[in-house]
Amino acid sequence: MNMSFSEKSAWFSFVLTLAVWGKYVFEIFQMGGDSLSVEEQRRLALSMMAYATIYMIIAETVFHIIVGLANPNDAKLVGDERDQTIASKATSPAYNILFVGVVITIVHLLVFEHFPDIPTIASIQIPYLAAHLLIVFALLSELYRFGYMIWCYRKEA
Repeated sequence: MNMSFSEKSAWFSFVLTLAVWGKYVFEIFQMGGDSLSVEEQRRLALSMMAYATIYMIIAETVFHIIVGLANPNDAKLVGDERDQTIASKATSPAYNILFVGVVITIVHLLVFEHFPDIPTIASIQIPYLAAHLLIVFALLSELYRFGYMIWCYRKEA
């Protein structure tokens, strides 16, 4: 199976995003039922976010360096017309997913700001919930984008 640099990159990014950020999201939403103090939850949430970001940056950088060194000719290419078409087709629906997430988060913030007496359930008692909702929708949009790109490449193979 001979994959282009763009397809290898999409595969790696999909798996890495699912692994690193999937673990992060799972642990964040489990935090709602923990018996930690609010301050401990905030500190833990921020450190988890920082570690996930750092892991992603390092892993993506190392992977692209290794693949680029292994196949220097492929890495130098910006991407042919097929790569650009696939990326373009994948980006538009991914943007829509992200936009819906932003709207949901804004509605959530406005509702709880305007009606502070609304009882909240324990699972929503997560520090920085709005930031985590935005991250979840950003991840869903990226997973969709990478998944669609992979599907297109495999369909043509």
